[in-house]
Amino acid sequence: MKRLLLVLSLVIPLAGAAQLHWVDPFIGTTVSAVDTRWGNEGGVYPGAVAVSGFIQLTPETRGGGYDYRDNHILRFSCTGHYSGFPGGSAGHFYVMVGGAHPFAHRDEVASPGYYRVRFSDDSTLVEAVATPRTGMFRFIFRKGTQPRIYIGDTSDAAYLFSQPCVSREPAQEGVVLTFAPTDTLLLRVSVSTAGPESARRNIAVEGSDNFDTLRHRTQAAWTKALGALQIEGTDKKHDRIFYTALYHSLLLPWIISDVDGWYRGADGKLHRSATTEYGGFSPWDTFRTLHPLLALFFPQKESDIVRSMLDVYRQRGYLPTESMTGNHAIPIIVDAIVKGVPCIDTALAYEAMAKSIVKGPFLQNDMAIYRRLGYIPFDYPESVSRTLEYAYDDACLARLPGPYREMLDSSSRAYRRLFDPVSLLLLPRKGDSVLRSAGNAGYKEGDAWGYSYFVPQDPAGLINYLGQGPLFAARLDSILSAGLIPFDNETVLQIPYLFSVAGYPDLTAKWVRRIMETRYQDKPGGLPGNDDLGAMSSWYVWSAIGFYPFCPGKPDYVVGSPLVKTVRALHLPAGKPSEKAPHITLHYLRIPKTVTAGVPFTLPFTLSNTGSDGTLQVLGVKNCFVPSGAVLRDSVTCTLYRDSGGIRVVPPAGPLPDTAAVLEATVPPLVRVGDSVWIRVRVQYRGWITRTVSLIGHPLRLHPGEERTVDLALPPMSPGMHTVLGRPVKVYRTALETSVPDLGNDGLGKTLTMMIWVFPKEPDHEGLMDIFTKGDFNVLQVSGRSSLTFFAGGWGRGDCTVDLPADWVGHWHHIAGVCGPDGLRVYIDGRLKGFTALQEVSLSFTGSPWMIGRNAEFPGERVFEGLVASPELFQAALDSTTITSIYQTENHRP
Repeated sequence: MKRLLLVLSLVIPLAGAAQLHWVDPFIGTTVSAVDTRWGNEGGVYPGAVAVSGFIQLTPETRGGGYDYRDNHILRFSCTGHYSGFPGGSAGHFYVMVGGAHPFAHRDEVASPGYYRVRFSDDSTLVEAVATPRTGMFRFIFRKGTQPRIYIGDTSDAAYLFSQPCVSREPAQEGVVLTFAPTDTLLLRVSVSTAGPESARRNIAVEGSDNFDTLRHRTQAAWTKALGALQIEGTDKKHDRIFYTALYHSLLLPWIISDVDGWYRGADGKLHRSATTEYGGFSPWDTFRTLHPLLALFFPQKESDIVRSMLDVYRQRGYLPTESMTGNHAIPIIVDAIVKGVPCIDTALAYEAMAKSIVKGPFLQNDMAIYRRLGYIPFDYPESVSRTLEYAYDDACLARLPGPYREMLDSSSRAYRRLFDPVSLLLLPRKGDSVLRSAGNAGYKEGDAWGYSYFVPQDPAGLINYLGQGPLFAARLDSILSAGLIPFDNETVLQIPYLFSVAGYPDLTAKWVRRIMETRYQDKPGGLPGNDDLGAMSSWYVWSAIGFYPFCPGKPDYVVGSPLVKTVRALHLPAGKPSEKAPHITLHYLRIPKTVTAGVPFTLPFTLSNTGSDGTLQVLGVKNCFVPSGAVLRDSVTCTLYRDSGGIRVVPPAGPLPDTAAVLEATVPPLVRVGDSVWIRVRVQYRGWITRTVSLIGHPLRLHPGEERTVDLALPPMSPGMHTVLGRPVKVYRTALETSVPDLGNDGLGKTLTMMIWVFPKEPDHEGLMDIFTKGDFNVLQVSGRSSLTFFAGGWGRGDCTVDLPADWVGHWHHIAGVCGPDGLRVYIDGRLKGFTALQEVSLSFTGSPWMIGRNAEFPGERVFEGLVASPELFQAALDSTTITSIYQTENHRP
């Protein structure tokens, strides 16, 4: 592992407005151009915003915010845009000229701090500019226009027009103001957590200048911020991606203190800060890449952020967390301390962090059992993710001097309790029971493939456990090549850099460069999934400049593959792994001289380890974990078909096989009449000379003992039941014949219909309750008494959510979710209630089981309160007529 010691100066000359020119706020404003599993949109917005601005003036083209594919603007929203979250382009405090207006992208302009659009129908021009705490709209109308402006959702807001209105009338969530005819109208806005009066002071102090002055002031601030990183040696495309990524990395956390320092704290009370107070925290999303970026290149901002987090602790007794897992304010704070971020009260910081994860009482209901057992058993939700993330937080706090250092250092290796030497994965466990087919159960927005590589605090130890250098690198390279770990979420950001830690920097260079070149684009779909407050963008910034904060909380960096030729002067001394490697010796006890072809024989061996704990793969088939100082005696069963390793193979008695043995076969359970039957078969030839054999009429030339995977297209079959390689295949004529009677079936393809009868009881909470699920992947669920949601192919792909009927509780209802090639549909009592347009996707990703009234990924949680009957699953996307007919036919049954 190479670690970087930075000897750069942070006093950098500004490069003028060049960086502003390269920022394209439209990047990430629609669905991703690449396949994703954990969020299919960038979630960012194109509107006007200052550096860390609490005010964002941005258009919304649909109920969920802005999507570049749309051609109508419904309204503008002024605050509350969590950039990069699902629906992050939707906000609060609405402004609009009249009703919805059509527009064309050729009439739309966005740059840091400024936005402009001209409506296609009446040529109204809307311009917007923002400062950290205020914003201003400039509306330019045709001559003689009498403007009508809608203002809505104005909680804690203040607004001021450049001229008085002549009338006002109530409207949904707001008011419509009518003005005397004019060709220009200005609107100043602000929102304050301290209330409307503070918002008015913000306008008076920070937003009183004219429109162009505010624009120039905000652009100057953006020029200074973006100038903190000056790059050379890239082309225009990569300049756009780089500076837009840096721009997105500087939006959150945002400023919550007013011009006079007042803000509403985590305790709901008013407080006054002598410095800048920040909010909008989401540590799970941002601890990996965003905060290390701020700590290194924007240390004063990071200092204020850490101080603001400690203010949250003072006010509510805990550091900020969010709905995700872990206590990741801890790595953020420790990272700032060890990297020399100024003005941090380290004594208060240690007290706050120890309260969160050592002393308690704890916010998380599984922290106590983690402390007692040293891991979280699988009958708790997200057990693997939580164990790994708690262990990482422990390692971070253990880096600071304090009374819990030894205990935390020990618990930071909790990942070892989840290690499964058979699969070389970190799996859900309870005692001696291990779930080897858990699907997504046990993981937060991920699975065993991705989370098995999240041990940033002890990468050398993890590499030893997963097979050491060559095996580790080859296996991870093949996993990435097979697409088992898509680069679309924070949980996998460090994985490409593991190769360098393992001693294979060429593979880190290969994968980092491939990800930058293929997963990021300078287009509206150019972000690989949700940007999550700049997390994915800041990964790109790090990777483009050529080094990466592999383990926030340590002042170390891993070398990557820079896109730029120059960015800083860096000194790169050689580093050492934190743990020595295993030294495992393999000795075969008895090797036969002659064996019979195809007849298994046992090969006993011993393994002795004089180094650290580690894993050695024997003959490429058996993973053997050997503790430090141990001697392991074991054996492996072998079968040879030709001479190998000094062992002579002789033919057995009997004829030479004329067929190949089928080791594994994927056969579709349902095929439409007239379609070919595509199957995938893994076969092995168990003869002792090379020969051409037949597989369902297809010739294959195979060598002795050779295994091969082949795809075959069988000709169309007649309607009815058939058997292919011992597996049933149903050839159907109509969609109703695609019913899947066995809910364990996982061969769903790209279309799906889920339906069930429900009798809801009065819920005792407004949270989520799962009705019909396959993990958190294909789901019908309700939220209290308010809404019914359906998603298929993963929640990150998008969902269809509809309001529940007034008589929902205490009556039987038939509900159906349909995933078709064009999107998702939800039906209640035979009637279509909602549609969401989506791209098609495979529905067979998760290995979680189908469940009724609960979800395998959330044991003991999200349990449906009520009765259910007649769950049905179809491979086809049933149409409205069919679903209505089913409802009417079965209406009497429950």
